[in-house]
Amino acid sequence: MTKASGGLQAALTRYCGKARARVGVGYMSLVGGESAWVDPGSKFATASVFKVFVLADLLRRFDEGRLDPAARVELKDSDRATGSGVLQYVGEGAPLRLRDYARLMMIISDNTAADVLFGYLGPDSIADTVSWLGLRDTSVRSTCKDILAYELRTDEVRGYLRILGLDPGGTKDEAFGLLRRNIHRLSGVHPLGELGALLKEEERKRPGGQKGPTDDDVTSPRDLVATFRRVYSERALGKFSDEFLEIMAACETGANRIRRGIPKDAVLAHKTGTLRGVVNDAGIVMRGEDAYALAVLVNDIPTAGNVRYTRRGEKIISDVSGMVWRARSTPSRSSA
Repeated sequence: MTKASGGLQAALTRYCGKARARVGVGYMSLVGGESAWVDPGSKFATASVFKVFVLADLLRRFDEGRLDPAARVELKDSDRATGSGVLQYVGEGAPLRLRDYARLMMIISDNTAADVLFGYLGPDSIADTVSWLGLRDTSVRSTCKDILAYELRTDEVRGYLRILGLDPGGTKDEAFGLLRRNIHRLSGVHPLGELGALLKEEERKRPGGQKGPTDDDVTSPRDLVATFRRVYSERALGKFSDEFLEIMAACETGANRIRRGIPKDAVLAHKTGTLRGVVNDAGIVMRGEDAYALAVLVNDIPTAGNVRYTRRGEKIISDVSGMVWRARSTPSRSSA
């Protein structure tokens, strides 16, 4: 395959500039080193793509000998997260191995598995690995339950306020944010007199005074590509680098994203992420001895009315994926 990144760069810039969304793209050949970028250092909401960094931290600790992959952690009711996955339906006390949680988190994007690992590792450990990987634009400080709470529309938040006996009429924006970040904790078991103290305490515990998803659940195309390069080319996770790729290659989500733009015989090790107005996919495409990293992050997709934001985001990702594959597969004029 030829070094076609010059023409590819121009094509990606034109295409993404016309998209009705904010699009970031990172492409890098892991064999030849050529690359193309769109908004590489800007921060984008991760959605479930943050699980890549949880996996990297876990496997790093395995490689260092600090954690045993076969160690078992019992599932607790408090770990349950809605959305994707099956563990939210499994009885409390199920003794799964750390490695089992990792596979469920990545292969079927199990949110409960991700929250178990997030709690077991701790946000400081994950932040340490993010720094160790040399990433500059990534912050992972929230669980899946937190991230899902950010999806609530303002009218939904107002409804919760009314249920709690509060007047939403004069509620300031920061109060809505406060409720969004803690709605999953408001199960109805707290008397209203304790509600204010509960929310204030939860806010106090949030590191660095972070305010919302723009502060603590973000990454960039540059950081994702760097992560894949570190693992694939530099084998940053030691003997667990292969397991990182194996787990991501088993991902069952995102058939209409990067996968749609590449041949069926190409291996795709990747992770998708979806929230309201957010559709992401990032990973490594491999065929034979060739491999490249590709991250396509699509944020701020219009969601008003009957707009099918997921379908729009997936089309952008699959189009970009196809453009990259074709550019790499088509001989340049200079080599003709």
